[in-house]
Amino acid sequence: MSDPKDQIHFQQGPVVPDAGIYRTPLQNKSGKDEVLPQVSSRILNAPAVQQAYASFGLEGLKSMLLQELVRLDWPQLQDEMALLAEGANAHKVIKRGMRATKILAAQWNDDPRQPEEVRQKCDYIFNAISTFGTIQIEAPETAASQMNAFDVQFPTLGPLEPVAAEAEHSLPAGSGLLLITDLQGHYERLETMLLNTQMAQLRDGVLHWTAPENLWLVVVGDIFNKSPYSTWGDGVGFDTYKLLKTLERLIKIAPERILLSYGAQDLDLATLAALYHPVSGFMGDPLGVNAQAQALPAVLSFIAGTAQPDSPDFAWEYQADSQSFVLKEHYQVQGFPYLVLPEKDGAPDTGPLVSFYQALYERLLNPQTAQRPQNIQQIDALASGLLPPPGENLNLQNLATSLGRCLHYQGLLSGSGTLTFLRERIAGLHVLNTGQNELFAMHPEIQEMTLDMLHVLKDRGSDHWEPLPLDLFLQQSRVLVQRRIAADKLMQRLQALKITQLNDWLALPESHFYKRLVQMRQLAQWVPEIIPKQDEKGFCEAYRQLRWELINEDSSGLAGYAINMDGVSRRGEPLMRKMADLDERTRRSYAKTFLMDLFREEIQTQMNIQPEGIVIEYPNSQQPLLTLSLLVDESVAIYRDPKDSLHMPVKHAAWIERH
Repeated sequence: MSDPKDQIHFQQGPVVPDAGIYRTPLQNKSGKDEVLPQVSSRILNAPAVQQAYASFGLEGLKSMLLQELVRLDWPQLQDEMALLAEGANAHKVIKRGMRATKILAAQWNDDPRQPEEVRQKCDYIFNAISTFGTIQIEAPETAASQMNAFDVQFPTLGPLEPVAAEAEHSLPAGSGLLLITDLQGHYERLETMLLNTQMAQLRDGVLHWTAPENLWLVVVGDIFNKSPYSTWGDGVGFDTYKLLKTLERLIKIAPERILLSYGAQDLDLATLAALYHPVSGFMGDPLGVNAQAQALPAVLSFIAGTAQPDSPDFAWEYQADSQSFVLKEHYQVQGFPYLVLPEKDGAPDTGPLVSFYQALYERLLNPQTAQRPQNIQQIDALASGLLPPPGENLNLQNLATSLGRCLHYQGLLSGSGTLTFLRERIAGLHVLNTGQNELFAMHPEIQEMTLDMLHVLKDRGSDHWEPLPLDLFLQQSRVLVQRRIAADKLMQRLQALKITQLNDWLALPESHFYKRLVQMRQLAQWVPEIIPKQDEKGFCEAYRQLRWELINEDSSGLAGYAINMDGVSRRGEPLMRKMADLDERTRRSYAKTFLMDLFREEIQTQMNIQPEGIVIEYPNSQQPLLTLSLLVDESVAIYRDPKDSLHMPVKHAAWIERH
């Protein structure tokens, strides 16, 4: 019969959230002889290791230390050994534990039943831990590691394979999963959660992924910042670039265990709908002002992140003749916008550029809403007045127009690789199979129609996420043939409306399109040859049918940006009034909604509602298959819309353990 200590598994037992920090009951013990000192080591802070030491002393500690160390990859092993050495040199009990681990490592190294890589790691561990004196960790010299050429902070592992529209994963027994929704540009929220769950460590200001192979991170929805005009009470995040680049870097270390799924804003940017939707894009009427206000925090974040000459995302090119920096070509869209900044200490002086965008953002947030720009013409006039005068080494004049600012944002997204990342590394849905159940990681705003569209787009590749040219779409349309509408004549009618792109037309709601026809005195050109009725109600009803038939012709879903057909109200966000904070009853309701989203069916659970968090056990038994600790974000409350319907925004973190 095996020794009881061999049955202990890492991350065993429920983890309960407390005031934003995940902790375990074991960490509450105060007995000095039973609890290991608190040090930076992820392994020593693990509940199972604490339990092993409390129950079996050094025997339990050495077994758990070696078991967890050999499961790390080589870069993580070196990091963890260095942290253990720091703890050992400060605390005698940790030093005794490491030296006991050294002896066990020698035994494992001599055991022919151990895999070759495990024996290599044991040999490194044995040689790294000194028998006497201070413990100093050197980089391993084994051929398996090549540590001298490997940078843990910025691994050069090459491009990753694109993620499918729907991805399936097996969640084995003993696994833990941290699920976070709606980061919305708040980098600190991600960092805090990863540190508190001991999935990462912060060294020299850089976040390192150090989670073992049985721990997963799933980020669901809206990585990008939220609109400042949101009436849900949540603040805007200003670290979108840092958040994205951190996720991109961590994914290179653990691509199979760090999973991202779309939120509506992420997908709007991946398809460029957030920029070019004729109603809610940068030049949209009437929501273009809202779109630009939402984008500016991310624009500022990207400007700061791409202005360091030693960064791989450096966006500027030095011009010696004028001693200035110009925006690099691959940060432009077909040569626009052309921007020039002065040189300062060998780097571009982004001060004038940042000051312009900050001043524009502040004016868009004027507490007196009547004094904010109300339309595109007003925001462009305001921007023109805020720009510094051009000179030999400073020229930002292309940013005076909404189109120029739109192209600047698109260039930042494209040049930094963010568009490719959004299109390739994020799925619409992740399914995690536990053997008895499936867990579904998908944002509530992403629907089945969106998933169908993503299936097509993912197969087309990152460079083909744009709708067909308008004239080609019309020429290929079967709907127009069936309705006996000549494609060339329809093209002429659209050109008279100054519409040259497919989604300048099909993304316009019926009422907007009718008003444009009236304003431009083109209604008679459409009635009755294309639409039989001239009155607004009759026209809109007939046009709606034609429009939907045309949109449904495009299997990609990009025609008309079909994912945004209900998005106008979302971007406009109807006025919400906060009614109350969550109480026990509404927290239980939130937890039930969370479970429905996660399991896609009603399930029976044991639920413990506490102010600091909600602990859920599934199924309702003494030995649950899953334990879920749900931490609802403090910004979540009960809101009422103008129609007196009640709402709760979705924003939480959950720690899920499969036993």
